[in-house]
Amino acid sequence: MRSIGRMLNPKSIAIVGASEKGGYGGRLMNAVAKAKDKVQVFPVNPNHKKIAGFKSYASVLDLPLAPDLVCIVVPHEHVLPVLEQCHEKKAGSAVIISAGFAERGARRRRLPHRRRGDRRRGRGTPPAAPPPRPGA
Repeated sequence: MRSIGRMLNPKSIAIVGASEKGGYGGRLMNAVAKAKDKVQVFPVNPNHKKIAGFKSYASVLDLPLAPDLVCIVVPHEHVLPVLEQCHEKKAGSAVIISAGFAERGARRRRLPHRRRGDRRRGRGTPPAAPPPRPGA
């Protein structure tokens, strides 16, 4: 329950793909920045020094602490390397806002098998438990 608590009530949030432009990264950054009195905000974008007045970091590994929540808002080909960084940094949890996995058709892309302790939910992920048997 501790890990889900860190996700639902984070004290620190990293936004990978943060931007000052529109799009998901910019809108999410603006929304999280409004809560700066309640959480530490860490934009992650190697192309910027500052975003919305916050110091921007080149990668999750460059953050000064392990964030409670990492919001990953990057194209699908960058998601796995960012998840690896989150694992190495011992981030509490990650939310992926991306496209290009199973919904892309014939060339189905899936995240590789989980590591011990990883939990995933969303389209294209296995259920947390088998569905109940009829009559059970």
